[in-house]
Amino acid sequence: MLDNLMDIVKGFSQKAVSENASIPDDQKAAASHSLSTSVVEGLKDQVAQGNLTDLFDIFSKKETATGNPALTGIQSSAQAALSQSTGISGGNVSSMVTHVLGMLGKKAGDPNDQGLDFNGLFGSLSGGKLGGIDLNNAMSRLDDDHDGFGLDDVSRLFSGGNILGKLKGLFG
Repeated sequence: MLDNLMDIVKGFSQKAVSENASIPDDQKAAASHSLSTSVVEGLKDQVAQGNLTDLFDIFSKKETATGNPALTGIQSSAQAALSQSTGISGGNVSSMVTHVLGMLGKKAGDPNDQGLDFNGLFGSLSGGKLGGIDLNNAMSRLDDDHDGFGLDDVSRLFSGGNILGKLKGLFG
């Protein structure tokens, strides 16, 4: 499953790099490889650190949230990797990472796209350690306003929302 995720991220990275006119043609392959590798490694690191809420926020919104700690961490890792491998740094890298993560979130959240869903995404990043939780089902049940599960829904749950009622039947 991780290979599938890597292939998807590679495709999005190649697109982001090819559309970036500031990257010289002779560096596009190296930049694409560094970007895709650093994004996947950054995602795995965020899961390992337990930053799931921040990742859910990135992947469940129509646009990637700026200022999100997980996004900032992944952007920093990608900037270091691309700077070292190609000399590319700064805003170009941040915008490419944001683009790649936004496309990944849209793909995972699209019920008509069978290539990747939230279970596959987080399952591959966590080494399959989801403990039997169906993330697709959980996120759709907790998304009260149908705009993608995010911090607004988490806030609503803990400020009077019926979290137990919404999760009923999810674990078995």
